[in-house]
Amino acid sequence: MTKIEIYSYASSFSKVVGVSEEKVLDHIESWGASSLVENAYPILENTEQVKKYECFKNMMSLTGEIKRERTPLTSPEAARDYMATLVGSEWQKERFIIVFLNSKLEPVGHDIASVGTLNQSLVHPREVFKKAIVHSAANIMVGHNHPSGSCVPSKEDNGVTKRLKEVGEIVGIPVVDHIIFEELGKDIYSYRQHSSVLEEKGTQYEETTRTQKDSSFELNME
Repeated sequence: MTKIEIYSYASSFSKVVGVSEEKVLDHIESWGASSLVENAYPILENTEQVKKYECFKNMMSLTGEIKRERTPLTSPEAARDYMATLVGSEWQKERFIIVFLNSKLEPVGHDIASVGTLNQSLVHPREVFKKAIVHSAANIMVGHNHPSGSCVPSKEDNGVTKRLKEVGEIVGIPVVDHIIFEELGKDIYSYRQHSSVLEEKGTQYEETTRTQKDSSFELNME
């Protein structure tokens, strides 16, 4: 951890548990940052702090379990289901979503890049991949909802996908797929399945979409 990260960790612990930052930082200096999870009892002053600390320990433990249970997005349907939760009940406006993935295609973060009609100026590759690098993403997946109910991609959709793919190849963070979906989930469009814009590369996701493509219908791109 960097000094800034350690200070941020200590400051957060101080606010959650109620111990002064000075005591927390002294404890870290003597026993290391991990000591705040393993044994911070020496710096606790009352039963209220003990209760908060034990809640903190439980949350840290459960956070580790949650991370281990991440569901990989290995199919267009899995990606659609994940992105739909990010849209929530706000289906009346188009939302362009970026999902940052690790090498196992597990989500490590996301960003709502734009709200409203999609165009190339609203989703700039520089901003997309800057955030991907911050999240240490090995891959990204993008998607957006079509409030109209039709999932046929527009020229703007094609242009954005092509630009992101090209920049992703340059920076070494591939675009796994671009998913277009509608509110009820009855219709879905996967660029990996239906378009030549994203070429297959043989990962687990591509193997899944190739199998689905063989048994699915092709949407009209015109």
